[in-house]
Amino acid sequence: VMPRSLPVFERFLLIRAYGGEIALSDPALGAQGFLDLAKKIADATRGSVLMRQFENEDNSLAHLEGTGPEIWRQCGGRVDAFVCGAGTGGTARGCGAYLKQRSLGSTRVVVAEPVESRVLSSTQTVHHNHVLTGIGAGINLPLLPPDCLARARWRSGGGGPQPPLP
Repeated sequence: VMPRSLPVFERFLLIRAYGGEIALSDPALGAQGFLDLAKKIADATRGSVLMRQFENEDNSLAHLEGTGPEIWRQCGGRVDAFVCGAGTGGTARGCGAYLKQRSLGSTRVVVAEPVESRVLSSTQTVHHNHVLTGIGAGINLPLLPPDCLARARWRSGGGGPQPPLP
């Protein structure tokens, strides 16, 4: 399940090329639209499993056990900062926890989100369509740890990074 929008068209073609079936949600409904459609399909499909990637603890656990250690090794045990897109929050939580633990707390975790989809960097959720597929769904991210204090915004129209937020 994915929104019917141009930024995901390449993913659509790739999944179809490998024989996958795709259900497209109305992009005007935002992230809630594809989440609701996935639940509707799962409810109607016997034996289905709904992964709930935005709230599934195994999401961040995979990054804690896999991605985080890989980054640590490839950087020779020295990681000053880890920057990732907001996404589901699982990467920031899992990698961030691992890297902070290994660095005795000195690794800074920075979570970036499109300026058009401010959920983390604003007191009010602001979500408009943008071209950075997969990092700014415009919904609350329960997996994202509250200690990701260093945050960045990015103009998806190619305007470059914005100053870090407090």
